[in-house]
Amino acid sequence: MSQRTVLGIVLAFAMVAALSFVGCTVFKKMFGRDTIDLAEYEVLAMAVDIRKEQKTICPLEGTQMAVFVQVTDPEDSAKKLDLETWQGGSGTRRNGKLDFSNFAFHSEQGTFDEFGTLHPSGGVLTTVAREFEIDYVLKKQPDKFSFKMNYKPDYRCVGGSRHDGVSGGAGMSGQSGAAGIAGTYGGEQMGGNGTDGGDGGAGGDGQPGQDGEDLELWATFVKTPFYDRLLMVRGRAVSGEFFLLSHPEQTLAFTVDGGAGGSGGSGGSGGSGGAGGTGKPGGNGGSGGNGAAGGNGGMGGNGGSVKLAFDGRFPEIQGMITLTAGSGPGGAPGSGGYGGSAGMSGTGGVSGQRGTDGMGGQGGPSGRAGMVDARAGEVVQQFTGIAGVEVL
Repeated sequence: MSQRTVLGIVLAFAMVAALSFVGCTVFKKMFGRDTIDLAEYEVLAMAVDIRKEQKTICPLEGTQMAVFVQVTDPEDSAKKLDLETWQGGSGTRRNGKLDFSNFAFHSEQGTFDEFGTLHPSGGVLTTVAREFEIDYVLKKQPDKFSFKMNYKPDYRCVGGSRHDGVSGGAGMSGQSGAAGIAGTYGGEQMGGNGTDGGDGGAGGDGQPGQDGEDLELWATFVKTPFYDRLLMVRGRAVSGEFFLLSHPEQTLAFTVDGGAGGSGGSGGSGGSGGAGGTGKPGGNGGSGGNGAAGGNGGMGGNGGSVKLAFDGRFPEIQGMITLTAGSGPGGAPGSGGYGGSAGMSGTGGVSGQRGTDGMGGQGGPSGRAGMVDARAGEVVQQFTGIAGVEVL
């Protein structure tokens, strides 16, 4: 192979690589994902925080990290650039922002996703007497830029819990009828008649919604190392036991609604009639198939039961908690299938008839409402032995 040929191959590969790089860059900018990699930058300073005005973390919601760095401008070493990570979820434009992959995050109290968001684990009890501890590291210079930050817990994201029944599944849609076959060509003879279209299949019925859970609740005021007064609720249901903490000015809502009934499946459309064949005279067109009936909606689930025992020493607790055990709505009816179109006739023949539309299904009935009960009682024993918690 000549030197000229070898040089040509090398240049061709170089051009392909360059075009691929340019294309990738354009693609990233177009979709707002052209982030900054710090591998080629000299980092002068780095600071970390969370993307919240109030510098606390709620154990039941995600909190995004924020990293700020100062770097030397690669085009002018005397100039400094201030850069930061982007804010928001997967749909956020992040062109010109630092990519979170430049950094490593760690916390024993949760996990981090690709968007730099901490997802706490372990529930509220893990935060009663312990701050959130988060380690941040610049991957390219961990010996120089490593941080440990602490954030107190707060419970403003706590709004209660739902223990509703699962909604019923939707019914299957009916199959469409087969189209009729066109009549044969007759030439100087009569053309063949088109065959009728097939009828559609009936839509399936929706499945019933499940009943809401049976839930027991106990509530009182407690003190923790970080707060002098919090509302604490202990709950128990088939799905498990849980604890919630809430600030006194908040309202907690607990629901055990029945699940919605599933929608009925739509009926299948009738097949179109086959066209009459041409001839002298032409054949008759086939009639369209009939549309099928839609399925009935499923029955809604019954509401469950929820019983609240609140500390009788604090009657105001009853007004801080709402209880709902509503009936599940019935499923929507499935629509009837359309009748198939009539087959066209050959010249001199007769067109077929359009198929009839199928009837819609019936809506499902609602379930029954459940039971709610709230009354004062002795609840202190439900909160004894919890580390960091002192009943008022």
